[in-house]
Amino acid sequence: MKKQIILSAVGGDGRQFFITKLLEQKGFKIRRYGIVADDISDINTEKTLEDALSGTNYLLLPVPVTKDGYRLNLGEDILISELVKKIDHSCCVFGGKIPPSIKDMLESNGIKYYDYFDDTAYVWQNADITAEGAIYLLMRELDITLRDSKILVCGYPFRVHATGPRYVSSILCSLPRWVLQPTVQ
Repeated sequence: MKKQIILSAVGGDGRQFFITKLLEQKGFKIRRYGIVADDISDINTEKTLEDALSGTNYLLLPVPVTKDGYRLNLGEDILISELVKKIDHSCCVFGGKIPPSIKDMLESNGIKYYDYFDDTAYVWQNADITAEGAIYLLMRELDITLRDSKILVCGYPFRVHATGPRYVSSILCSLPRWVLQPTVQ
């Protein structure tokens, strides 16, 4: 008899909720805890972190795993150092933008992990999605076309590159004139 694989998603937002629904439809047993999403009211969530982690084979943490380097990225205050102590050594942890200090903590506790952002292909795909979203927002909010518009693209190099000619034939990235020629008053 095959042992059922249990995946637990702890923390995060609608992306965590969405991936757990897809995995559930594929037949995986899913546990959720601390996910903040609009459509989650009809979904079973665990009452405690311990319940979510009990017997889990794979732990899905949010992207980013933490915003401050100490607490998990979720609606309540869970210290990552405390979370790591509760993870079984046979569990594999998945997350995005795991800081080196937390990677060290996982390794010193014998816990295997996979950081999505260590995978260049993932980072590029994520940049493409982010660029598409940025262009959608611009097109929705502006009453002009983007073609031949002067637009400053800021952010990580992947986002800047992905927003380029692949999506809009001639986005000109330029700084506003007042930045280039500041005046002293």
